[in-house]
Amino acid sequence: MGTCQIGNIIKPKGFKGSMFVNGLPPKNPFLNPGTEVSVGFSEKFSRKMRIKSWKHFNNGALVSFEGISSDTDVSELVEKGIFVDEDYIIYKKRKVFPGEEIVGATVYDNASGQILGDIIEVWILPGNDVWLMKTDRGNLPLPVIKHVIKDVDIDKMEIRIELIPGLEDLVTKEV
Repeated sequence: MGTCQIGNIIKPKGFKGSMFVNGLPPKNPFLNPGTEVSVGFSEKFSRKMRIKSWKHFNNGALVSFEGISSDTDVSELVEKGIFVDEDYIIYKKRKVFPGEEIVGATVYDNASGQILGDIIEVWILPGNDVWLMKTDRGNLPLPVIKHVIKDVDIDKMEIRIELIPGLEDLVTKEV
């Protein structure tokens, strides 16, 4: 493989040399600490640097380099690209939950294994999606967050959840 641009430095984060990077490829790229990259306006006009840390942040990454320890150091890198050999890019699976194809899935309590109900509707919302589960007591909206949704097996159409405190208070009777 060859070298590719993995993102662009947009601004410092704090005063200790961390920076925001955007323009990442859509497959959730990650670079291990110690990875050598080139930073510049193009690969030809760049300098070699080593990754100190790489953490995903919103639609980009929060990155720091070895030898960069202040916001002043970062300001010299703003608007420059990060170039890396494609062999060093790690693509981590992002926990993305399915949409409408989850309708009809059976929902189980993660602790007891007891069947709680079935997904009857999916609401796509800005903050987080909500799956509406039909139970024997009524309909319960399940926020699609890691504290509630513990496991999704799309092949078996099974979902394991944790009923966090107060969640069952949201049960509504069908109208």
